[in-house]
Amino acid sequence: MVDTARSLGYETVIWAVDSLDWKNPGVDFMVERVLGRTFSGAIVLMHASDSSQQIQDALPLIIDGLRGKGFRLVPLSELTRLGSPARRDPR
Repeated sequence: MVDTARSLGYETVIWAVDSLDWKNPGVDFMVERVLGRTFSGAIVLMHASDSSQQIQDALPLIIDGLRGKGFRLVPLSELTRLGSPARRDPR
């Protein structure tokens, strides 16, 4: 699928850090997980759905924590302009 999309002029994108918010593991768990696994250029997966009941409480702490570590949050369109993908999705 990745090769087909690319041959048609599209690029596929996948997340690098899963917050596991859909499991509702607790605010502290999500904050520690995201802050501990994020790296430059990482895409963090979070859900805006009924299954994710705690992300609204974790998100401000995650954003503050990432900024405190020197990360800058940017839209995907800017991220793709900043450089080439770090790795090819093996799926």
